[in-house]
Amino acid sequence: MTRIFKTGRTFGHGVRGVLCRLLAVIVLLAAVLQPVGVARGADLLPTSATALPVASRDGVALGVNSDGSVGSMKVGSRILPRHTTRGGFSVRMAGGMPNLFHNPSFETDADANRVPDGWTFAGTTARPTWDASVYHTGKRSLKLSNATKATSGSFSVTVPVEGDANYYFSGWFKTQNVKPTAALGRESGQLDGSPVRVKVELLTKLSVVNTVYAYAYTDTANWHKAFIGFRAQKNLIAVRITTQIVAGSGTVWFDDFHVGRLLQKTETAVGGTVRASTDGSGKLLHHADLTAQGLALDATYTPNANHIRVDGVVRSTVAADKPLQLTYTLPVNATGWRWADYARRAETIGAGLTYAHDTSKLNQNSRYPYRVVYDSKSALGMGIPLDQPRMFRIQYTPKGLAITFDLGLSRAATKMGPKASFSFVLYTSDPAWGFRAATLKYYQMFPSSFTRRISPEREGGWYLSPPYGSLDGKVTDYGLGLNLIALGTDGNQGYSAALPRILLWDNLYKIHATAYNHHGAYFQPMGSTTLPTYDQAVAKLQADANMTPTTPTQERIRDESLAALHSTERDYNGRLYYEQYYTKLAWYQAPLVLPNAPYDWARSVRKHQVDRALQMASDGGGTLSGIHLDSVSGMRRWAGVEDFSRSHWAAAQIPLTFSYNSGLVTQNGVFSQFEDSRSLAAYLHSRGMLLTANFNANESNSGGYFLAANIDYFGIEQDLSSRNDTGPEVTTDSFAMLKRAMASQRPVSTLDYRVGDGPMASATLHREIQQNLFYGIYTGPHATDKTSWVTDPIQAVFATYSPIYRSLAAGGWAPVTNARSTNGNVWVERFGRAASNTLHLTLRNETASTQSYTLTVDLNRDGLTAVRSASALERVTGSNATVVLNSTKTQATIKGSIPATSTRVLKVAVTR
Repeated sequence: MTRIFKTGRTFGHGVRGVLCRLLAVIVLLAAVLQPVGVARGADLLPTSATALPVASRDGVALGVNSDGSVGSMKVGSRILPRHTTRGGFSVRMAGGMPNLFHNPSFETDADANRVPDGWTFAGTTARPTWDASVYHTGKRSLKLSNATKATSGSFSVTVPVEGDANYYFSGWFKTQNVKPTAALGRESGQLDGSPVRVKVELLTKLSVVNTVYAYAYTDTANWHKAFIGFRAQKNLIAVRITTQIVAGSGTVWFDDFHVGRLLQKTETAVGGTVRASTDGSGKLLHHADLTAQGLALDATYTPNANHIRVDGVVRSTVAADKPLQLTYTLPVNATGWRWADYARRAETIGAGLTYAHDTSKLNQNSRYPYRVVYDSKSALGMGIPLDQPRMFRIQYTPKGLAITFDLGLSRAATKMGPKASFSFVLYTSDPAWGFRAATLKYYQMFPSSFTRRISPEREGGWYLSPPYGSLDGKVTDYGLGLNLIALGTDGNQGYSAALPRILLWDNLYKIHATAYNHHGAYFQPMGSTTLPTYDQAVAKLQADANMTPTTPTQERIRDESLAALHSTERDYNGRLYYEQYYTKLAWYQAPLVLPNAPYDWARSVRKHQVDRALQMASDGGGTLSGIHLDSVSGMRRWAGVEDFSRSHWAAAQIPLTFSYNSGLVTQNGVFSQFEDSRSLAAYLHSRGMLLTANFNANESNSGGYFLAANIDYFGIEQDLSSRNDTGPEVTTDSFAMLKRAMASQRPVSTLDYRVGDGPMASATLHREIQQNLFYGIYTGPHATDKTSWVTDPIQAVFATYSPIYRSLAAGGWAPVTNARSTNGNVWVERFGRAASNTLHLTLRNETASTQSYTLTVDLNRDGLTAVRSASALERVTGSNATVVLNSTKTQATIKGSIPATSTRVLKVAVTR
């Protein structure tokens, strides 16, 4: 989300306000007039007479001082305006901050009223009691107990906090016969229905602005720790902590509560020394020792044709785990420039403000892997390689354009060692096209992350379980391109006996067939909707792992259960994450190869899902095009949990991060998913096959695009409007453009239940398909009633658009449109090029009324120096549009109108 923060104080009216403003002006003048060489603090620019140069061949140039600060920045011949801050690397440590509770372990009671000092008891029945016989540390704890299902009394305290900072709560709990039973699932710190909860209310002077919860285990469990993080907005003054049993029974003891800041208040300049490489490569080498933090940093600045790349490693020099934020800042003063959230939303940068477009989760991540600021003369961007995912964010701050990494270091990560690598690029792009030009530059910097492996003529909509006999001879009209074949997600759901017949049908019509896989969870068959206790669930898992199988199904259950015992992600206390899933338990998997485990989930899915599908295709005499991964949804459920398993850390190839719920080093499940998808993609591509996926993450989820570099066909379950989540600043357009940008020219399709569950009225179906058509996103029909979408009226509607989709695919989506509309309510996207006679411009009117437009198309930017004539055909209605060329025959003007909530497609043809 875009966040705009004023860093200066807002003064009031009257004499006091005038004096304050006058004082501020005096201070500002003193700062401006102070000589550059005079130090004003550790964050300000040191003097340097000989900054070392590093530059791309297309004009981005840095001068890096010998201490790592930024001496100069240029784009082309322009020296960029700068802040007086030093720039370069800085570090901020996480976790381990002071406890803000006065009496966190409930030890003192100065007035002897049996209520710990600083705490308040409430309720008339089942009130808290001070217990001197059970405790985690010290000599006392607090106890709550309900004999039957009810809501107990509570104990609470209000703790002052400072705004504009991250905090976390933690506490220790011991439970005895707590009911109802809850599963440890969803996301870290969240249990499904635990009645034992700590409510954390965020308070301003006027109201409660947000509430978060931490939960204890249910049933009977020894001392265990739970956490929950929260963000204090600027005007927050305190948090109120209230603990009780809600609609539950049993006994709970509480001890060692903690509320603290997540991060240090200030960051530390990394410093160190920078030198030029002696091999003639133009690289700069940076080394720094941060003794006080127990860290060391090495970074290499490498000049490339179209960017400067910075690759680095942060190492721990001590035994303890180290959670930290590492930031690199370009101290460009971009006041008055533009900051873009995405291709269709940008704003002017104001002085002293921070701009970001991050996810709405607690551990925020940039919604795109790149960012750019620009004015009429220059553009300056930052980004990370798509194939090296990290928890990171790019922001424009009062100190400049900055990229921040959330990193975790641990000696338990034996494959990597106690270190974390990072990479980012600095680049320029065409400022006239803002975010769109930055997107194009990103593709040019990392072409291998956007390889198109499906030929345009074989693209089409994603569908599953169609009425095959009814579709004979109609495949072209429907524009079908990808058939998802269910092979079973677990040992309780068998393989499809119809697979050979389906494959042969797909092969006949040259439709890509992909086999369903689910690598995120083991769905253990339980045969009941009654949730077992954790101990019962683990005992069943162990029993299944130890069985002697007599059937292939039992063999699969045995293997997957054994794998789950080693590969299921674990919370801080070592418990396995799981949730109830109808009559099954879903155990959250980290699909890593675990060399020290007898079996793991990576080997299990390769055997029982991937290779089994390939063998069945071969046995049936058909050709399987690929494997399909379901639930590739960013940091959600199994990909959203914080994995504290040190055996998993030992096998990880992607650096660890840290928890915003606890300030502790951890690994996010999405990175294990990435490793699995990268390995699977390489496995399939070596066989000439495809990796397709349900690329279904909401825009506001962290890491929703992390797997994009490994995917060949992108599916979106449901229609675009239904996938428009409720996160801040999310629209159907912003969601669709994120999917389009991350796929580039690779195919994207919805799997639209509303199209399939018909019969849908033709007018409604036209609107559904037209919304997708604007982005070049296919509309894939799906229905529980498999014949509902195979009707003459529905076929006629699809037949209207299938030829247009084929033309858009042949041209390929281009982020820079080279066309502008005079009406901001008429949006434009481009497919193809005029120079190759494939140019199509899609136009969208999302408003409720007809909109007129004048479209200006720069043909000279599309590879043409001049043309003799130009024409335009609107392909949805089949009408011709008038095209007027300018005097130099390099620019075309097209006028027209577009109905409400409609898409039109202009095929622009030229003669030279």
